[in-house]
Amino acid sequence: MSECIIIMTEEILYLEDDKQLRELGRTFLERQGYDYVHTHDSLEEGIDCYEGESVVVTDYAFEGEITGMDVAEALNGEAEVIIYTGYNQEFVERDAGTELPEGIQFLTRGGEFNELIKEVEQAIED
Repeated sequence: MSECIIIMTEEILYLEDDKQLRELGRTFLERQGYDYVHTHDSLEEGIDCYEGESVVVTDYAFEGEITGMDVAEALNGEAEVIIYTGYNQEFVERDAGTELPEGIQFLTRGGEFNELIKEVEQAIED
């Protein structure tokens, strides 16, 4: 019996300042077949290193003043953005002083990466 290996060619930029969560997220996405998962631990570095990845998964809160909402604004629609954070959406919108812009997906981190995979797949389809 032959084994079929599917390699997803979509590139994903994964921004997370917690090293363990960053590595766990990258590993999980790679095990799902996403071959190109670029990770960064700071939003500034992630924005500066953006190379046209089709999906950006970002935490909301990082050290400093830049947030995941700022990432979405800086990318200006160039990529599908998923804010993946431990905060709930109501807190994020209150903290940012605005509702999520149209097209930005929001997912509260809860231990299961399956929901993240669904959001990534949906973002790629869009």
